[in-house]
Amino acid sequence: RTSALVQPQLRSYVAGSIDLRSDADRDTVQAIAQHYHRMIDGYRRTLNIPPSNGKDRPLVYLLSTRDVYEAHLRSRGIDGGYSGGIHYWSREQDERAVALPLDSDLRSRVLAVAQHEGFHQFAATRFEHPIPMWLNEGLAEYFEDGLVRRGSFKAGFVPAHRLDHLREAHRQ
Repeated sequence: RTSALVQPQLRSYVAGSIDLRSDADRDTVQAIAQHYHRMIDGYRRTLNIPPSNGKDRPLVYLLSTRDVYEAHLRSRGIDGGYSGGIHYWSREQDERAVALPLDSDLRSRVLAVAQHEGFHQFAATRFEHPIPMWLNEGLAEYFEDGLVRRGSFKAGFVPAHRLDHLREAHRQ
């Protein structure tokens, strides 16, 4: 990796209630924007929270490569070297956002990270008072494994790898 990375020009998109900035191709951005909108609606419906009044439009950075992702975070004073996506608040830029690198081989992994980090963003902007960290993280894990079925985001699924881990722990 080079130490002096040039930040690419990011295009801005507004997709429904979401503000996106990305250097990725339009089709990728549109697909993830549609998924993001559905997952936010899923959080809202699952937790029985009324629709947003529009003032808390989520800001999402979809960054084409790991290098671009890390450079973006460094420009905000964040070391994202070991993260696969992050929800952050930059006081300097007065910005609360989710940033995601898109160069994973597994699109499903990118969406799972978006769902996890997206919940942290949702909780930070939609709850009047901060929720306890353990609850915030637990709900983010719960929503991380959600799926879009027939156009709606559904949570509450337990993936096989998590069940296998639990069974192995029980055997020991």
